[in-house]
Amino acid sequence: MFASVGLAAAGASGAVAYFRPKESLAPRPLTPPHLTRARLELHRIDLIAFILAGGGALSLVPETMQAFAPELMRGATLAGTALEHLDYVAFVLVSLSFGLGLARRLLLIALEKASLQPCP
Repeated sequence: MFASVGLAAAGASGAVAYFRPKESLAPRPLTPPHLTRARLELHRIDLIAFILAGGGALSLVPETMQAFAPELMRGATLAGTALEHLDYVAFVLVSLSFGLGLARRLLLIALEKASLQPCP
């Protein structure tokens, strides 16, 4: 559990380092070009999170093969070798993806707050 939280925190800190909220949200109110650029950066973070989550899910295919076609997993096959190690890869990828996705949503909230017009 601690490893999962640590990996999610690493993913979130990577997303924050990429987005740089102090620089991206500095001009107030945000102009349309600043808003567009900030939203594109958030969409890139979301795309990376989606790719990592998909990679984590796909790395569990050997587990499925063992459950439904155990005859393919006998001996020293590539699938048998992958079965031994890809669980860890899935754990890392999905944890990083969770951190990226969580940070993206929090940064989107900050972006929406920064885009509000100031009260007179």
